[in-house]
Amino acid sequence: MKPHVYAADYRLEWSDFRCLATQTLQTDWRGHRAKSPVSFCLVKEPGRFHFLVHFPANDLGDASAVGRFRAQLWEGNVAELFVADDSTRRYQEFNLAPSGEWWSAVFSDTRVATESELEVVTGVEVAFDSESGLFRLSAAESFLQLQCAFDSRSRLNVCSIWGNDPRCFCSSAQLPGETPDFHQPEHFEQIELSNIS
Repeated sequence: MKPHVYAADYRLEWSDFRCLATQTLQTDWRGHRAKSPVSFCLVKEPGRFHFLVHFPANDLGDASAVGRFRAQLWEGNVAELFVADDSTRRYQEFNLAPSGEWWSAVFSDTRVATESELEVVTGVEVAFDSESGLFRLSAAESFLQLQCAFDSRSRLNVCSIWGNDPRCFCSSAQLPGETPDFHQPEHFEQIELSNIS
């Protein structure tokens, strides 16, 4: 599935985001139908990009968790966005959990993390819209530590990990290998931009 990115030349409101179609991670790593599919939507607007996610279930027991930066979210239920340079091996990973917590790191090559995690960040926000059930991770384009912006030169992959015994691993890009491994930037898909009028 090629990631579809909506592009707007103005700032959007929640009412605008609610009208956008989402894409759904329908099959797992083995090609079986996902029992708890995660849906997502990607949006670019002047100076910012948004990763919107609809989880099968939310975990909003602790309202103070929304927007908190926390590592190792992949050990639980999570949606993941990978953004890669088209001309280098460098890529950045974003995690968003159904608690509203998030995490990000930059890799200079496959699974080679740069000097530190992005623990002190500005320009990143997470919000939840109870009307649509959507979480939104919003970040300034300058937060992307890549040569390209969030544009047609970018290659993306959106993934999810959900459930227990067994864990369900889903990926928008077709990734090779018997064992789930989302860190394969050479197989990420070129994005498809669609203008919002």
